[in-house]
Amino acid sequence: MGHWRIGLSDAYGNGALLILYRKGRRLVFALSLIGLILGAMWDVVVMANWKVLPIRLAWLSPVFGFLGGGESVANMVRLTLSRR
Repeated sequence: MGHWRIGLSDAYGNGALLILYRKGRRLVFALSLIGLILGAMWDVVVMANWKVLPIRLAWLSPVFGFLGGGESVANMVRLTLSRR
């Protein structure tokens, strides 16, 4: 199960790097933060409405990581921006 995750993150991470060099670091950082915040908000909504929504819907929160590359891309861009 972990092998496809590594391959997907590697392929998507390289795509995030292409966007980073073409559009700018701040845009990629903002998209990554938006994805992380939306994922956290999704978890809160699902857990707050546990009587109505199935708790397994919380498993969908990593889908928001596709918006900006997730935590690893956010950390990479953050460290890149801090060195400037």
